[in-house]
Amino acid sequence: MIASGTGAVPEEWTSGFGELAPHDGDILVLERRGRRVALPAVEASGVLRARPDRSAIPEDVAAIATRITVRDAGTARPMQAWLFDAHGVALGPIGGDAEQILLPAGFIGSVCCDGYAPRDIAIRSDKDESIVVDLHRAACFRGQLDRMPADPRARLIAHGLDPSPHSAPEFTADLRADGSFHFGPIPIGRYSLHLESETAWLHPPVRAVEVSAHGQDAGVFEVEVFATLHIALKIPGAVVPKRLHVLARRSDREPAPGASPITLPVAPDGHVELAKTRPVPLVLDCWTDDGFCGHASGVLAVDHPRDRPLILALDTPGTIDAFVDLVAFRVPHGSRVVARPHGADGPIRAASDAEARCRVAEVDANGKARLAAVWPGPTELTMLSPQGVALATTTTALAPGSRDTIVLRPEVPVACLVLRAPVVHAQARVACLTWAKGKTTRIALHSTSSTEALLPAGSYRLRLIGREGDLPERIVHSSALELRAGERVIVDV
Repeated sequence: MIASGTGAVPEEWTSGFGELAPHDGDILVLERRGRRVALPAVEASGVLRARPDRSAIPEDVAAIATRITVRDAGTARPMQAWLFDAHGVALGPIGGDAEQILLPAGFIGSVCCDGYAPRDIAIRSDKDESIVVDLHRAACFRGQLDRMPADPRARLIAHGLDPSPHSAPEFTADLRADGSFHFGPIPIGRYSLHLESETAWLHPPVRAVEVSAHGQDAGVFEVEVFATLHIALKIPGAVVPKRLHVLARRSDREPAPGASPITLPVAPDGHVELAKTRPVPLVLDCWTDDGFCGHASGVLAVDHPRDRPLILALDTPGTIDAFVDLVAFRVPHGSRVVARPHGADGPIRAASDAEARCRVAEVDANGKARLAAVWPGPTELTMLSPQGVALATTTTALAPGSRDTIVLRPEVPVACLVLRAPVVHAQARVACLTWAKGKTTRIALHSTSSTEALLPAGSYRLRLIGREGDLPERIVHSSALELRAGERVIVDV
């Protein structure tokens, strides 16, 4: 911090930062933790200049001799500017001659000049520093919101679309009670405007603007006020659930791939609130953990306040008895059948997950798996081997409260691979099998027993991965492999 006759008092100084000694115009008196310290060479402007000889600065004063050069970012031309402390107090002119000035360690301030965006600076080193400050041409930008959000913490933010290492990542507008706002000065360039609020947003949510050298009035911006959608669940003969999963989308748009639901608490009377809802028609898919589900379309939140909620009737879950027929082989122990919504994105899960509407059941010795509390609707069934390989898949339209019996047979004939160890590569721990479609299956190997895996018939690349001692894993064997339908192929590893 540069000292002047009435400079601000930083936290580390107890009083009178910048008091000039009356007996000598070349001495600056600082008081730090009750000690008065004299520093040399104060010019009439009040800017403290450090002598090149560091020995002239007392050892017990944490001061850094700093050379600050201020430039126009567009032309790299040196220019004059003013230095302000963290409290907004003007400390003196800097730049141009790039003379050294004395600043306390830890100083934080800003460099400002008319027609340019301010730049923050900080002195964090314990050694002499040389700082180049590039100032960007700036202008003001103003506009009007057609309504003011009720949220007292609402902020209108401008994000720069022209990346620059010297510009701030975002700027916050001066937002007044009548909805008028003012940015600036901010660097000239392109920006996206975003309203950060708990009760409203811009329409469209992001507005692109360009700030020119002369500034501009962007006119009126439309603000959409959020509404709370109130839902009353109607569940036939069932206990009210503790939570409801809701997947909401606009009526005029297709479902987004991989979209995640919102999980909302359910009141004891079955009341649910979906807050911060846009005033546009919505499609809702809702379901509970225990298999109930419902659907509604063309829903407007503003039409359903607390005293007039959306009545959402939930369908009862169904049950699926799946029988697995692998034709030439018995179903291996540890196989599972997975039920999930038809067309679901992402990998098939190996465990039940209510949020993803996924049910999983193990296949017994007779090849049967019972999946209870399955959400009604188009459902995809997949049989997974113990290694997680999908061997059979089918779909069914599960009606509410129904009980369906489904037979799962492989679309592609199955073969059995037996990896026998130890013979050649005793250090191998994992076998990786990659087939024509690019899928890879990892199979754990046992050093004292054989490992069996059922796989779709076809051509494979077999790689054995292992390690010796503390060495990293590496491929210890690689070979081509052909599995024919119904055959049992033994490979010594």
